[in-house]
Amino acid sequence: QEAIRLKPDFAEAHNNLAWLLATADDPKFRNPAEALTQAQRAVELSQWKEASFIDTLAEALYVNGQYPQAVATQKKALALDPGDKTMQAHMAKYRKAAGA
Repeated sequence: QEAIRLKPDFAEAHNNLAWLLATADDPKFRNPAEALTQAQRAVELSQWKEASFIDTLAEALYVNGQYPQAVATQKKALALDPGDKTMQAHMAKYRKAAGA
């Protein structure tokens, strides 16, 4: 949050905060709604050109229960980096949740 305060257009800081808020093991750090906001900002700042940021957005959609949107978003991440095994695993999780 401090990095974003100091440099509001730092896409990587938005992305990293979004991932933490979406996936933290400790529930006191989890905030799905804010994760989605931060992930959307990171993707916008990077103009949808960073597969890992798009992957974070898909995860934020997933933790917000937006499973079909997570699948659609993850397709964009995999289009940029089709060989990424982690993103492929995420896609399998999103598809299962979406019933696809």
